[in-house]
Formats: sequence, structure tokens, C-alpha cells
Amino acid sequence: MLILASQSPRRKALLQSYGFTFQSVSPNFDESSVIPSEPKAYVTQLAYEKAAIVFQEYPNAVIIAADTIVYKAPKYFGKPRNRDDAIAMLKALSSSVHQVYTGVCILTEEHKDIFYTVSNVTFKNLSDHDIVSYIDTFKPFDKAGAYGIQEQENMLVESYDGDYLTIVGFPMQTIKPKLDQLLKK
Repeated sequence: MLILASQSPRRKALLQSYGFTFQSVSPNFDESSVIPSEPKAYVTQLAYEKAAIVFQEYPNAVIIAADTIVYKAPKYFGKPRNRDDAIAMLKALSSSVHQVYTGVCILTEEHKDIFYTVSNVTFKNLSDHDIVSYIDTFKPFDKAGAYGIQEQENMLVESYDGDYLTIVGFPMQTIKPKLDQLLKK
């Protein structure tokens, strides 16, 4: 049995689109309990902690968990607390390059695979109108960095370098072969 340790609609849709049957379980985990360190260590620790919590409940399953962060040195951009926070995040990311890290943990009784992928994203020069229009249209309050590349219709992103699905928050091209092997697909 495969369990996605997430309620993210994007992660659910991606797993389904790649043909996986799974159950989705929300990890009861306080992300603030992990102290930010270097981006790759931070994001992989978050993914591992989420997987480990769900594994306690389902020790005979294959658990997959992920976490995505937006990083523009030296600052992390998590999910915005409110509209003003989202506006401040997008202003800080405007006209610059930032990194999107997605950490993934696949956990079973005999197997632990923890890895990350990273992509660079270049934002356009955003006006206040652009930012407010984006936030009012897409309500990105459940997304790291206050944006989702898949729904922003090129309003924000000028270009990116790396795996698009890393930016979405679930790098399936890396995940799929690992799950296929574990699930013997």
C-alpha cells in the first residue's frame, strides 16, 4: 500500500496522473519544530519528519512525503500567513532569481530514501498591480513563496532552469522510478 503523507491537491493529482493508487494521510507535524539550516538539509529534514510521523501509523506501507521551500539567500519563503505577507514575499522575489527546493522521503520498514531537487526561477519585474492582481486571482496562501508556477499564467515567472515539477512541489520524474521499484510496478 502506498500512502502520500500530504493533503496537497497538486501532489495528489500528480501521483494519480502517473498511475499510482494511494491513500492520502495528513501528517500531524509542526513544521516550525525544524530549525532552518542550509536549504537542502532543511527541506529533506521536513520531508523525513512528515514521512516518519505517518509511518508510525502505517508501518507496513510505503510512505512518501515531500516539502517545498522557496529560498532567496539568505531568506526562506514559506507559506504566507496572510495577504500582506504574500504581497511582501512577491515584492521580495520580483526582478530576481530564487531557488525552489523540494525534499522527498520514501520510507518503508526496510527502506529509507531521502533526496531533494532544486530549480532556479527568475521573476519578472512585478508592479504592485501585478502582485495584487495575482494574489486576488489565485489566492496562493497554501504555497511556499506565495505562488504556484502551474497557475500563474506567466504573470510572475520570466524563466526557470531545472525540473518544472520541483517548482510545483513533487518531482515525479525522480520519484516515479523509485516508487515503481518499491511497489514492483
